[in-house]
Amino acid sequence: MALNELRTHAFLQSDARDICENIQFLLGAFETATGEQWLAFRDDGRYSAADYAKITSERQLKERPNFWNPYDRAYKLELRKYFVLRLLNGAMCGLVHMHNHDRLHQSLGPSSVVLNTVAEKNGYYLLPQLRDLAFSVDIGYSSILSAFSFTNEKTL
Repeated sequence: MALNELRTHAFLQSDARDICENIQFLLGAFETATGEQWLAFRDDGRYSAADYAKITSERQLKERPNFWNPYDRAYKLELRKYFVLRLLNGAMCGLVHMHNHDRLHQSLGPSSVVLNTVAEKNGYYLLPQLRDLAFSVDIGYSSILSAFSFTNEKTL
């Protein structure tokens, strides 16, 4: 799995002028003496979108409505809306970049999106990035043709 993820990142990062900020940046890879493969990424985020959902839902259960300030609820909803839209926009930008380079993610979920913050008040600084490219595949025309010709040769 690490080899496929390494190849995908190497391909997506091959052109320094065309690096997407919404895909986690691979710094390097190494193999241990026991054969374990490790990938080293830039530390741009400590949380995932799944962490954000969990933290937000737990906070929602604990909070009591503030009856003294009716604008507080509207303000918090605006912050949340901005944060979620920015999260989705970043994830979609990463997917668009991958699809423009003939790659499919194939394992996208809340844990596949890394966030640098989960504080909704810091939504302006939010930078969502895609990770877990181990199952990504090349859907370029040449790779599809080579896969098709390989399967036809086996059946003959």
